[in-house]
This record gives sequence, structure tokens and C-alpha cells, in this order.
Amino acid sequence: MAPVPVDGTYSDGEEIRIGDEGPAIIALLTPGHTSGGTSWHWQSCEGDACLAIAFVDSLSAVARDGYRFSDHPARVAPFSATFQRVAGMPCDILITPHPSASNLFARFAGAAPLRNPAACRELAATMAARLDARLAQEAAR
Repeated sequence: MAPVPVDGTYSDGEEIRIGDEGPAIIALLTPGHTSGGTSWHWQSCEGDACLAIAFVDSLSAVARDGYRFSDHPARVAPFSATFQRVAGMPCDILITPHPSASNLFARFAGAAPLRNPAACRELAATMAARLDARLAQEAAR
């Protein structure tokens, strides 16, 4: 695959606008799953009614078989900071790159509420618990 040219870079907390009247999309660095992980949030409004939309990058602590996160505290530390950041994001509607992480398809189909102001906190807590369980499992070996 041919490399994609870089069109620009962004900084943590930077607002990026699409067009002159598009919403301000705010970058939030969320390393952990990948070192360059970035999440985004913005407001979407219809008239006076506005909702906070959050696209949260993957928060999963996934590694090849035999890898021990507990042997690499420098890899674990960014996860902890990211979980805290994501838990504090404005988040009425959560979108994730892995739809199962946020029950996205069921919410889009109307089988679950689309709006959940606690969704980012819940996602961060779930992923933190999974990492804690993995670290505990590693410690037991």
C-alpha cells in the first residue's frame, strides 16, 4: 500500500474545523492501545439542542501471546492516564472504532438508547477493569 501523505498535524486539545461553519472537533491524545491513539469530541446542535459527541479510540490492552504488561510499566502508565481522560470527556453519544466496545450497532438500530451521558465513564471503567484483571492474572502466574 502506498503511504498516505501527511496533510497536517495537531496537538492535544487543539480544535480542528472542517470548513468555515463546521463544528470545532477537539483532539484528545489517548495513548495506550497505540502510542499515538487520539480521540475526538465535538458538539452537534439542532437549533438550541446540542449533544456532545465523542469518538473514543480503542482502549483495549491487547498484545501477542506471552506478552506481559506487568513487565512493561511504561506501557501500562499511559492506559491509566487515558482512562481518566476518557472518563472526563463530554459524552452524550459515544462512537468507538470497534462497535462492540460501545454497543454501537444496537444503539443505531434503536435497540438501546443512543444517548448516554455516562457512556465515556462506563467505557473507561470497563477497559480499566479489563486491564486490571489482566495484570492480576499475570501476577498470579
